[in-house]
Amino acid sequence: MSEHLNYSIPLTKLTNFQIVFYREAYMCVDAHYSNPQFNACKLAEAMQITRRQLYREMDKLNTSPASFIREFRLRRALQFLESGTVRRVKDLCFLVGYENSETFSKHFIEYYGYRPSGLIRKQVA
Repeated sequence: MSEHLNYSIPLTKLTNFQIVFYREAYMCVDAHYSNPQFNACKLAEAMQITRRQLYREMDKLNTSPASFIREFRLRRALQFLESGTVRRVKDLCFLVGYENSETFSKHFIEYYGYRPSGLIRKQVA
């Protein structure tokens, strides 16, 4: 794991409990990110904590469960794109747990500032 949990939180600013919590949340999302039905409730179940606990701990990490899952999916999508294993945005969105390619593209553009299809074209060229 890198020295930052997400781009705004250096590890040195977190307690040991928060680091362990983050790692557990990360592993749970990693195991289920391709399931479009995986959401905050399912994450709480997988971590064996209440939704309230999940929201409280995610708030301490300056994020929400939905944002945490979305960012994970978008980062994984970028990994797939950079590896060249995916040739179509529609395939990619389903691979990372989105049911709608328009929503996926919108979130991808908001997060990275460019279209996923642009990276696919670069890979093909």
